[in-house]
Amino acid sequence: MPLKIKTISLLILFLLLAPVVREVSAQAVDEAITDDYDNYQKYSLCQKYEKKQKYKKYQKYQAYKKKYGFANSAQRTLAKENYAKYKLYKKNPTLYRRYAIYADDYKKYANYDKYVNGYKKYNKYKNYKKYNKSEYSSGKNYCGADYQAGYDRYLVAQAQASATIGEADLGGTTFGPQISVGLVKYSKDDLTSSSFNLSAFSATTGSPLAYVIKNSAETVLATIPATPIAPLVGQTKVRYLSNRTFRLYDSVLPELQVADEVRFGAADPVNANDIVFKFNRPNTDNDAYRGELKLRYWSNPAGADEIWAINTLPLEQYVWGMGEMTGTGPDEHDKVMTTVFRTYGYWKLKFSTKYAPQGFKVNATPGNQIYYGYAWETSHPDIPRGAQATRGQILMHLTGPLNEIALTPYSSWTDGRTRSFEEVWGGTTYPWCQSVSDPYGKNATLTTQQLQDAGNHMVGLSAHGSLNLASDSYKWVANDILNYYFHSINFRTAY
Repeated sequence: MPLKIKTISLLILFLLLAPVVREVSAQAVDEAITDDYDNYQKYSLCQKYEKKQKYKKYQKYQAYKKKYGFANSAQRTLAKENYAKYKLYKKNPTLYRRYAIYADDYKKYANYDKYVNGYKKYNKYKNYKKYNKSEYSSGKNYCGADYQAGYDRYLVAQAQASATIGEADLGGTTFGPQISVGLVKYSKDDLTSSSFNLSAFSATTGSPLAYVIKNSAETVLATIPATPIAPLVGQTKVRYLSNRTFRLYDSVLPELQVADEVRFGAADPVNANDIVFKFNRPNTDNDAYRGELKLRYWSNPAGADEIWAINTLPLEQYVWGMGEMTGTGPDEHDKVMTTVFRTYGYWKLKFSTKYAPQGFKVNATPGNQIYYGYAWETSHPDIPRGAQATRGQILMHLTGPLNEIALTPYSSWTDGRTRSFEEVWGGTTYPWCQSVSDPYGKNATLTTQQLQDAGNHMVGLSAHGSLNLASDSYKWVANDILNYYFHSINFRTAY
């Protein structure tokens, strides 16, 4: 065969086989994660057992110090000198007979040197007290080379999976892609009888900021300066008129009438991540939100028409305002919760269409995820701190050739075990949601039915389990907690 024809034939063969090679490679990574997960878990237990053994040696060191130690350095120095003299006596009793009286000091310092100095190197393990638990004793059975090899393969497969962008392809700036959140639902009468009042300020300085009013086509209808000239004011009032039309006044002259949707955003794009909009929400302090706000009219085919207040902001700033916790627990628990909150939001942003007719991706209620916005963010600073420590991190699962976003359900309590996705909601397309034993998040007083009636589906993460595992009683780190409650996941920084 001529060389040119042979080369072309090989090229064609490579192109035909390349997708198969990629698929087999990705499948191999998936199988490595799944098959070696048990090895990873068991060898991790071995590592904890080994740390437990090191702590026991630290305990021996402390006991030896108490038994063989000296009251002060002067006594120790003297005993050391007498130890050396007695050694001379043992070597030549005739010549050094006068040193025979130091036998006791010789014995004392010999024990000190053997047990205190000999175990002093274990003093560095005093912080391993958290591993001194009976539950780690079984780890001694999993310290073999096969378990370690499986553990190493699992970590390599995790790294390969994490390098696969898969479904985490929404991009975004440092703060991630934009997510739209349904905040409040109004009736037409609500905004006919009273007004929706809105103003803007800087999160950095607290000073008023200029903002623009736009329609659904992104046409700027008015710019509201930070310091308006009387009789205009910085607060825009909005009422519903009729025929899907809003009336805007007080901040603009002449008044505006806008159909279907009215939007509010930073006048200067530089302030897009700093601007906060505040609007009147009776009976709550959670009335301030970063990013952009809009009022959108929705013709409900199944009932009364609705007007929605919608907040659009970067995903990371959305996490800062999560209302699912107060952030007063351990830092590792904050990292767990902000990671699952972010992952759930990313999944909703990419796939959810439930609220598409209303014009947003996720609502701010327990039906999706509780989101309170800027006021909650500032009054609970450990939440944004936990988010910043895990910025952009989401949970993923390598399924065949695809690294897919792992939908991360969670609830407050369990009855001692979590449920698989299939067990509660049906379907086998969420293999990372498997049932695990959960003594850490078990509610001591409520029955299974009472827990379910209170909204605990018990699938995925157990929030109180995470809280306990991150506490001083266990001191687990965030990724270990997530790996416990979600099966065969990998972690990816999506932005």
